[in-house]
Amino acid sequence: MRSFIVSSLFLLLLNCQPNTKVNYVQLAKELDSIMLEDQKFRLELSSFSFQNSKDSIKWKVMLNTQNKIDSLNLLRIVEIIKEVGGYPGKTLVGDSASKVAFFVLQHSTPEIQKKHLDLILKAAENFELNKSYAAMYHDRVLMHGGHPQIYGTQIRRETVFDSITGSWIERRYIWPVQDTTIIDSLRLWNGLKPLEAYMYEMGLDIE
Repeated sequence: MRSFIVSSLFLLLLNCQPNTKVNYVQLAKELDSIMLEDQKFRLELSSFSFQNSKDSIKWKVMLNTQNKIDSLNLLRIVEIIKEVGGYPGKTLVGDSASKVAFFVLQHSTPEIQKKHLDLILKAAENFELNKSYAAMYHDRVLMHGGHPQIYGTQIRRETVFDSITGSWIERRYIWPVQDTTIIDSLRLWNGLKPLEAYMYEMGLDIE
């Protein structure tokens, strides 16, 4: 029995060892480059108002280009996850590069996001990824599945017809939350500011 336990512990430790064939210094640099590509047009795209973006050729070109970049980044991140045998987190690539896989995965399709949810949650549990990122990721998967979120990180945008002005306008709101009575405690535990402060920062009305 003792021999079995020792053997099991040895196999467990062996599985936790990083792939020695991977150059992690070079990998960290590559991840930093992927992060730059991931954010290449996002800030500018988000600066467009709903009215301006609908008919803007520049907006459409940037969006198409960013989508192509995201597809290529996703392919590489999936390869990296396979190469290192798990999430490329702080232990392997350092604090800065540890967030890159999270950003790329959360910018993918709902199906891909859901597929990698356990990977993200486990990375945060093992301190390989900041808890705040895992909280955002978890909320996004829940939202895309049509379920209430846990931490209140996800904001939705929709276009509604304003009967007063006779035009379509953009409305932004917090996706429904599972339990608002404990949300600030959950947010604090996961490195997030109070919900009211977050809403104020995002320019949302506080009901």
